[in-house]
Formats: sequence, structure tokens, C-alpha cells
Amino acid sequence: MDNDHLKNLSKSELENILENQAEFDRETVNNAVIELNRRFGYNIEDETINGMNEDSIPLENDDSGNSFFKPNPLIIITQGIIAVNILVFIVNLAMGAGIMGPSIQQLIDWGADYGPLTLEGEYWRLLSSTFLHIGIIHIGFNMYALLFIGSILEPLLGRARFLSSYLICGIAGNILSLYWNPDIVSAGASGAVFGMFGFLLGVLIFKRDMLNPVFRKNMLRSIGPMIVINLGLGFSPGIDNAAHIGGLVSGFLLAIVYKKDLFNFQSGPNNSITAIVSLAAAAILFTALSYIPKTSSMELIKASDEIYKYQEKALKSFDEVTSNLTDQNKDIYLDKLRNDVMLNWQNALKVARSVEDLEGKSAKRQALLIEYCSLRIKEIQAFIKIVETNSEDVSELKKVRAEIGTVVEKLNDMQ
Repeated sequence: MDNDHLKNLSKSELENILENQAEFDRETVNNAVIELNRRFGYNIEDETINGMNEDSIPLENDDSGNSFFKPNPLIIITQGIIAVNILVFIVNLAMGAGIMGPSIQQLIDWGADYGPLTLEGEYWRLLSSTFLHIGIIHIGFNMYALLFIGSILEPLLGRARFLSSYLICGIAGNILSLYWNPDIVSAGASGAVFGMFGFLLGVLIFKRDMLNPVFRKNMLRSIGPMIVINLGLGFSPGIDNAAHIGGLVSGFLLAIVYKKDLFNFQSGPNNSITAIVSLAAAAILFTALSYIPKTSSMELIKASDEIYKYQEKALKSFDEVTSNLTDQNKDIYLDKLRNDVMLNWQNALKVARSVEDLEGKSAKRQALLIEYCSLRIKEIQAFIKIVETNSEDVSELKKVRAEIGTVVEKLNDMQ
């Protein structure tokens, strides 16, 4: 078959030549490869052709990062998702987030997944959190991984199926995160990206007869250790491994569901099947969400916000005292310590004690808040004693401050 004729063939017809290359001469197969590379963004090399049998296909496209800024119809959804993530990150920076990550409160304000809010009806956080990242390193790793996996899977799945699978995996990961750690604040595309790797793993396992053996072997060697290592690292403090596991498992299950409708080059992916699977997945996820116990309390969140306001007032007044205190004005500032600083901490303590009927982590957090406010009151009492007696013995003050530091660390670990 001459090259001029091949230039008029469709993508599926060219792929059919590769699937059944034993029926064609070498020149025809080579020309078909040239056309797939040139017109459809494939990156098939000679050794790939030689390793194929008549029932295998390469499942490989150009995933080079150099082509990202050039719109590619084969991975337009992947590029679009990455662009949205980057845009959200830039907006967050413009709104005051640090390059290494926003504060916990900023994450909550911008749509992070947080059990006390998500489980009280703000279900949109299950989706918004997948586009929100905690610093440049976080988004950099996730987007690089997405570009790699999207360049492989999107041409296979088609735009609609790839997008729906990506979002399903992201939401599934966030739901497992809520079940596992309902009181932490989580954000990032990791669950969705892990889901796509889980999908690819399913394809490599269940559609092995349709794949180039060399490509399949190389991909398993590549993504297998990477998944294991990243899951292992996910058990480190501050990483939401539940989202990773939830995404990975849901992606693998989706590969099983879709396995009979993959590599259908004549008609392409069946969008009716995609719609049915997406609706069924949404129903399953929503049902699972309803079974997550609401162990956190909105009242405790409100109380924490109020305590924070009292803390800000107390610390500001205390800084004023320590900056201006002298022997001549110590009576004035002692009065300020008792009737301003101390009063704010006492009010914070009352708020911390006011929330009732808490369980689990919320009860533990309340206990730590009560202890924190109580220690702050002891700190002021110790400081007042030093000022009143002109004592140089600060051992009691240092002891209390060390205890405050320990409690603060415990509170931070519960974020």
C-alpha cells in the first residue's frame, strides 16, 4: 500500500494495520507508523513495531513535557485539568498564599476537604479540593504525574471517559479520607492522579493480550515500584494517604468495569456506557458518604474561631506590656495584665469549655484547647508574680511555656 493512500486513512484504519501487521508488508506498516506519529501524536519507534504481534497494540503516545504548551487533541482534557490547577494556584498566590503553601485557614476558605464542613452539607469540597494544592512542590509533582499518565490513558479512554474517571477517583479518594481522618484538612489532585495509575494498572493486567509485551513489561516495571514507594511515603506525617489509596482502588475498579469496552478502535469508547458507569459511581459514592459518622462538631469549629480571636487580643496586649514595662509604669501594666490579657484568656477558656457532647478526635481536640487556655492563664500569673516581686527566678514561667509548646504541637498534629 503506497504512502499517498495511507495519508487518507483514518486513525482507526491505521491502527488496524498495526494490529494486523502480519497481513501487510513491512513498508506499509512503517508508513502507517509514520502517519500515526505525524498526524495523531503517537511516538512509536521501530523496536516497538518489531516487538508487536498481530494481536497487540502499543498503547503509547508522546508524553513529552515539551509539547504541553501546544494544544494536543489527544490529551486536551489532561492539558485542561493541568491548566485549571495551575490557574487556581496562581490565584491563591495572588490572594496571599505562600509559595510553599497556604495556611490551614486559607485552605479551608478556598475549598479544601474538611470533615466538619463537608459532612455538614458542603459536599462541593469533595471536588474543589482536587484542584487546590499545598505549595509549589505539591502541585509540581502532581501535575507532572498527571501529564505522564494522561498522555497514556486519555487517547485510550476518550475525553469523556477520562474526565469522568479522573473526577470519580478524586472524589472517591476524598471520601475515604473523610472516613479515615474526618478532622484533617486535605487538598490536592493526588487521589485523582493515583486513580489514573490504578486504571492503567488494571489495563496492564486485564488487557495484556491487546498490548505490546515489551511496552507492558516496561510499564509494569515503571509504575509498580512508583505506586508502592509513594504509598509507603504516604504514611509519613502530614500526607493524606487515605486519598491516595481510595483513588488507586477506585481507578483499578473502573478498569475492571470498562475492560470489555477498551481498544474499540472501530467505534471508539461507548459514551452511553460511560454515562451509566458515572451515574452508578456517583450513587455509590453518595451512599458511602452518608455512612461516614459525623464525629466532628461545627460548634467546636465556631468555638475554635472565637478562641483564636481572644488569643489574638491577648497576645497583642501582652506584647505591648513586655515592650513598654518599666519600674515606673509597672502598676499600669500589671493592671493591663490582669484586666486585659488575663481576661481574654479566661474568656477563651470559657468558650473552650462551652461545647458539649463531643466524641472521638473532637473531644480530644477540645481537651487540648482547654489545657492550652489554662496554661496561658498560668503563664500570665507566673509573669505577674515576677513583675510584682522583682524576682529573677523565671523557672516556673519557663516550665509553663514548655508545656504550652507541647500542647501546641499536639494541636498542630491534629490539623
